[in-house]
Amino acid sequence: MKVMRKMKSMMMGGAILLGLAMCLTSCEGTLDDIFGEWSRPTHGTSDGTKPDSQGNVTSISIAPTTLELAAGETGQLTATVDPSGSAVTWSSDKEEVATVDANGLVTAVAAGIATITAKAGDKTATCEVTVTANPAAVPLTLEAITAGTIVVNSPKAGMQYSLNGGDKTAVSGDINVAAGDKVAFYGNGTTISSYNGTKIGGSGDVFKCKVYGNIMSLVDETGFATNTTLKEEKTFRALFNNNVKLTDASGLLLPAETLANYCYNNMFYGCSSLTAAPALPATTLKENCYSYMFRDCTSLTAAPELKAETLANSCYSRMFQNCTKLTAAPELKAETLAENCYSYMFYGCTSLTTAPALPATTLKESCYSYMFYDCKALTTAPALPATDLANSCYSYMFSGCTSLTTAPALPATTLKESCYSNMFDRCTKLTTAPALKAETLAEKCYYKMFSNCSSLATAPKLPATTLVNRCYYQMFYCCTALTNAYVKAGYTTANNECYDMFLGTGPTAGTLHTTTANKASWNGVWTNWTAADDWTD
Repeated sequence: MKVMRKMKSMMMGGAILLGLAMCLTSCEGTLDDIFGEWSRPTHGTSDGTKPDSQGNVTSISIAPTTLELAAGETGQLTATVDPSGSAVTWSSDKEEVATVDANGLVTAVAAGIATITAKAGDKTATCEVTVTANPAAVPLTLEAITAGTIVVNSPKAGMQYSLNGGDKTAVSGDINVAAGDKVAFYGNGTTISSYNGTKIGGSGDVFKCKVYGNIMSLVDETGFATNTTLKEEKTFRALFNNNVKLTDASGLLLPAETLANYCYNNMFYGCSSLTAAPALPATTLKENCYSYMFRDCTSLTAAPELKAETLANSCYSRMFQNCTKLTAAPELKAETLAENCYSYMFYGCTSLTTAPALPATTLKESCYSYMFYDCKALTTAPALPATDLANSCYSYMFSGCTSLTTAPALPATTLKESCYSNMFDRCTKLTTAPALKAETLAEKCYYKMFSNCSSLATAPKLPATTLVNRCYYQMFYCCTALTNAYVKAGYTTANNECYDMFLGTGPTAGTLHTTTANKASWNGVWTNWTAADDWTD
């Protein structure tokens, strides 16, 4: 019996061991029910996640699945793998277009399309990367539209060029080009910081060209794509001066946001074939930075946006002078002005029909002088809210604006020397003058203010009683339609020069309205004019 029990016990133990072995070889999960909480590791993972029955990756995906970058930019891709934690390898089919590192960071190299692949196990996923050219990475380039010669006058030592992507060669003379040829310009390292005196022009009866790319390649041969610093004044002064073959500069990149004195002065002066200007992103200006920049660009039809809100002396002076096809002016946001900042800015822009708003209330010397001189198509003047004037601030501002019918209000009550001199000279359609409330005058403050306004019939009231040198001198000179004038002050031989205000008004009879006390002083002063004592404040 004992032997039988022992054999039975051994058979039961064997059965248990056999069951365990079968369970261990067939179970894919845990034996928690038998031995409590216990797990065995999964194949090819580090976190215990369940793969397929052979331990393989079951899926992989990429986000995003498409990516657009400019050359030089980067973008991050993320791979999601099942099971998570599986190793992922990255690759690019066109490393000349875009590369990818071990963490999925894509770097755009050059324009084109590349496929980025993420692989885990035998599973793959892809992202299509489109790379566009980075304008900042393109050197200053002149492209020939028709055959001719690029002429570089007084090139700086170390200035180089490359024809159609070829080797760089020192600029030493004329560069002959066929239609479609592209000539890229570079400086030599960083040794050249200013091109003042160098001019890039062209010759040939039918030669035309356009310019594009980053101008900073002239001062930084290798790092120009990220260089926005102008190290010296007159950096690119007069660079394309009188290049009558240049037709388009819309693709030219001028990346500096902080400028230097005279940096773009005279840059396109006399480029009479130029139809499109480059963008001007600068917000910090310097003295004469844009002065004369587009003067005599007689084919230019649109002005670039001007972003600066704080100006510098003469920063925009004569910027668009004689741009006879310019029809609209850019917005002028600045409320803090500087001396001569807008002087002559649109002088001779005979197609300009609308003036920009001028919000500044505190002016500087000659800030608006000659601003719209001879803008013959200008029909409406902007509001002029300033009450704090400066010497010559509005002198000749609208002189020769022969389509202007109405003058803006002039709220200032304290004047400065020559502040309104010749302001509306030759505005031959002006029929009404603005009120002039100032009782404290300054030398030449109204000097020839309305001279040659041949349609002006009624003069504004002049309430000042204390006069100064030439304050009203020839104020209404040759206003041949004038029949009524209002002057509160009396006439004396001592202030005769102040009152040469009606010279050339013609034989038409007129009435000078003054006070009872001063009526007698005016009798007989002007032929055909009669004094009346009907002044009212």
